[in-house]
Amino acid sequence: MFKEMLKKTINNFVILGSIYAVCFAGYYYYKKDAYVSKLSANNLLVLNKIDAVTNNKFEGLYTDIKYLTDSSTLRKYLTGEYKKIDIEKYWLAYAVNKKIYSQIRLLELDGTEDVKIVLEGANKAYSSKNTENKSYRDYWKDLISLNQGEIYISNFDLNIENNKVEVPYKPVIRIAMPVFIDGEKKAIVAINYDGSRYIDYLDSYKADVYGDLFVVDNAGHWIKNPNKAMEWGNALNQNTNIKTLSPELYDGFSKDEGNFYLNGDLYVYKKIIPFDNISSEQEFVRGDDDNTISVVRKLVHQGENIEKRQWVTYVKLGQGYINLQYAKHYNYVLLNVIFISLVFVISLSLGIISAQKADAKEMNEINAVVSDLTQDIISIADTNGKIIRVNKAMPAVLGYYKNEVIGKNIKDFYANAIDVDNFEIYAEEAIENSNRPSEIWKRRKDGVAIPTMTYLRYIKSTRNKGYLIEISSDITHFTEKENEISEKSNRDPLTNLPNRTLLEDRVDVAIRRGQRNKEMFALVYADLNKFKPINDTYGHEAGDKILIETAVRFKSNLRNSDTVSRVGGDEFVILLDNVKSESDVKNICKILENRMKEEFDIGDDTKVLVGCSFGYSMFPEDGARFKDLSSVADKRMYESKRETKAKEIKIK
Repeated sequence: MFKEMLKKTINNFVILGSIYAVCFAGYYYYKKDAYVSKLSANNLLVLNKIDAVTNNKFEGLYTDIKYLTDSSTLRKYLTGEYKKIDIEKYWLAYAVNKKIYSQIRLLELDGTEDVKIVLEGANKAYSSKNTENKSYRDYWKDLISLNQGEIYISNFDLNIENNKVEVPYKPVIRIAMPVFIDGEKKAIVAINYDGSRYIDYLDSYKADVYGDLFVVDNAGHWIKNPNKAMEWGNALNQNTNIKTLSPELYDGFSKDEGNFYLNGDLYVYKKIIPFDNISSEQEFVRGDDDNTISVVRKLVHQGENIEKRQWVTYVKLGQGYINLQYAKHYNYVLLNVIFISLVFVISLSLGIISAQKADAKEMNEINAVVSDLTQDIISIADTNGKIIRVNKAMPAVLGYYKNEVIGKNIKDFYANAIDVDNFEIYAEEAIENSNRPSEIWKRRKDGVAIPTMTYLRYIKSTRNKGYLIEISSDITHFTEKENEISEKSNRDPLTNLPNRTLLEDRVDVAIRRGQRNKEMFALVYADLNKFKPINDTYGHEAGDKILIETAVRFKSNLRNSDTVSRVGGDEFVILLDNVKSESDVKNICKILENRMKEEFDIGDDTKVLVGCSFGYSMFPEDGARFKDLSSVADKRMYESKRETKAKEIKIK
C-alpha cells in the first residue's frame, strides 16, 4: 500500500508540476509589462522630485540678483558716496553667507570688471585683482541691451576666464541685471551660480532610479551624462549634441513628461523649466546658442518659446538591464513557489501515513515561506498573533534575536499605539484575503522607531490550521528623503520657521478642529516698524540677525502648540491655537509688543530699537477661511502701524 501511495504521489506531482510550469510561464510574461511599468513609474516619481527641488533651488536666484542690484550700498557707491572698499566688503560678506555663488561682479557699460568677488571654499571669499573686459564675450550684447527690470539668464555651461575654459571645470549659470539710477543705466551686476552644487544634488538621486540618469539643456548639450566625456559640449566645442548624435531620441521628448521605447531601450523623461518661479509680472531676457529671446512670463504659459528654456531629465533602461532586473525580481518567487508546491504535494500525499509526523511536515511547509534570503522581516504567528518563527532579517533590522521574539505577540513590536489597537482589524482583513499594505512604525531593540511597509497575510496548512504571515520592509531611507524634501520646501531658510504654505496647512487643520470641537483660535499678523532703515543702514547681515532674534522672542513667549511663521521680508504670522477669549489674544500681543521694545544687538557693540505692530483676527467671528482671517488681521495690523507712526509724529 505504501508503494502504491508513493507511486500515485509521484504521478500527481508530475502532472501538477507540469500544469503549474505552463501556468507560471504565462504569468511570468504577463507580469513583465506590469513590472516594467513599476520601474517607469518609480523613475518618473524621482524625476518629478528633481523638478520640484530644482525650481526651489533656482527660485532664490532672481531674488538675490534683485537684492544686490537694489541695495543702497551699491547705489551709494555708483553715486560716489561710498568708496570701492565699501561695496567689496558688502559683497564679500554676501558671498560667504550665501555660499552658492562662485563670483559676484560689477561690470561697467564698456564691459570692464569694476568689482570682482570670488568665493574660495565654503567660508572664504576674496576681491580679485585679476579683472578683465567682458565685452568680447558672446553674451555681452545680451547684457548691454537689458532694460530696467529685466534679467539675463545664461545656459548652464563651464566658467571661462581670459577666453579659456577654467580648469578644473566649474559648471556655472550666469545671472545679470542692470542698475538704473534716475532712469539712467549705470552698470550691470552679474553673479555666477556654482553649478557643481546642482550636479551634486543630481548625483544624490543615482541610487533612487532604475537605469542611468541624464540631463540635456535647451540646445541639446548634456549637462549630466554617465559618460563624462559627453558633457559640456557647448563649452568645449565637442560634437556631443543629442540633436545630431541621436535625433530620434531627442524627438521622443515630445511632451512635458512620459516614456517611450527606442531600439529596445526604455526612456522615461521629464521636462524642467528651471526658472519657472520668477514672478509672473517680471520680464527676463535669456541667451542661448541660437539667438537672444525676450519672454514675458504669461506668454510662456501659453507655450511661446518654451522649448528655448527647458532642460530634459531622462532615465535610460537598457533592454538587457530590464531583463536582468526582472529575472532577479521573479527568480526568488519562482523557486519558492515551486518549493512550496513540492512540499505541499508531498506533505498532502504522506500526511495520512503517520499522525505523529504531521507536525514536523507542517513546519517544513512553514519553513518554505520563512526564507532567510530576503532582507525583509518575515514572522509566522498563530491567528492570535503569537510568534512561532522569524527569519534572519529580524536581528539585522530590529536587533532582536530569535529567542527574544518567539512566543511574543506581533503587536508587541509596534511603536504606534494606534497600530497596536488596530492589530485585530489587520488580522481580520488578512483572514478575509485582503492584502492591503500598511505603513507601520516598529520599535528596535535600542528603542528607536523605524517606518516599515508591512503586509499581513493568512495561510492554511495541510491540516487546515491557520497562520498569520507578516512581511515588513524597512523604508527609513525613502521616508527620510521624503521628509527632508517636505521640510525644506515648508520652512523659511533663514529662521527655520514655517513658511506661508505650511502655515496655511496648519490653519486649515485648526479650522476643521475648531468647527468640530467648537473651539476658537486667533491669527496674529506682526510687522517690524523700523526694519528697513536699519537694514539699509547696517546691512543685510544686521537685518538677518534682527529677523532671527525676532523669531526667538516670539517662540519663547508662546506655547508649543502655537505656530510662528515668517511669510516674507519682516512680516510674521502667528497661529494661537485653542484660545479662550479675545482678551487672552490681546494680552499675548501686549507681551510680544513689550519684548520687541527691547534693544537688538546687531554686533560691533551696536544696539538698535525696532518695535513691532500687531493685528489679529478671531475664528470663527472674523471668518472661517484662511483668506478671510488673513485679510482682517492684516488690516488691523496696518491700522496699528499707522497709529504708532501718528503717535511718534505727535511726540516729535
